[in-house]
Amino acid sequence: NRVSTARMCRQAPEDYALGQAAFKARKLINISVIIDDEERIDDILIGGDLYIRPQPTITSGGVLEELASELQGIAVTDEEALLETVQRVFDRPETEAPGIEPRDIVEPILRANNNTMPVGEYLADH
Repeated sequence: NRVSTARMCRQAPEDYALGQAAFKARKLINISVIIDDEERIDDILIGGDLYIRPQPTITSGGVLEELASELQGIAVTDEEALLETVQRVFDRPETEAPGIEPRDIVEPILRANNNTMPVGEYLADH
């Protein structure tokens, strides 16, 4: 039930890093990622002007929530593992992501790793 970076940060340890980035390919992709002490993805929020199905419903978080879950635990710098994970989710028969390629999700994750601040600092400002 979290749909904002602030809500995601409230659930994370304050000494973890928050990275944020946006990437414009055919669609704008916004990423907020919590990075743990071992530089692995602890949590991630994917948004933007993208359209991806299945969308969230009352009983399901949709493909973006599934993708976020699959990305947890992967090193934020491991481009190959990130790309393989996103591709695997995109390859599911029920997934539709018109105008979006797996690399369009991976690129802002990599960029977010270069634009970080402690979670506690973010929460103090928000």
